[in-house]
Amino acid sequence: MKRIIAVTGTSIKETKIISWQFMFDSNLPVELGGDPGAWGYLALKSKDDNYFDPWKWAKGEECIGDDGVPRWEIFLFRGGEGQIYTASGNDSENNHVLKKMIRNIPNCCILMHRACFDRFNLAYEEVSYELERSEKDKEKIEFLVHHYDGELSTD
Repeated sequence: MKRIIAVTGTSIKETKIISWQFMFDSNLPVELGGDPGAWGYLALKSKDDNYFDPWKWAKGEECIGDDGVPRWEIFLFRGGEGQIYTASGNDSENNHVLKKMIRNIPNCCILMHRACFDRFNLAYEEVSYELERSEKDKEKIEFLVHHYDGELSTD
């Protein structure tokens, strides 16, 4: 069974480093976190002025800058290995990108802003329902949550 632990903060201080320190700073109970396998950060961000979309470029469309559609990003790391998983994609009403991430990520503990949690939780529930109904994919996902009232940092 895959295990995903979400640690949320009421605000997140983004640095250029992502470490496991947020698990300690949030007072994540050891019995909840233990050895999560991997840790990382999930965020929903607007694109910056230099963002390049190669798929739009290939279609001859405007491909530089913010198109107004936020983008989900996830980065996961494992001790002794470094970065083991990264993914990103445009936000959508059907949570397609989030559901794909949930299906593909390994056991992990993910830092996210409280504002992202509801969408992540909804996508998790949709994936769980799809997995239960699927006859060929019987993998279950255990989803645990630890809410922290305060600012957490990516390092």
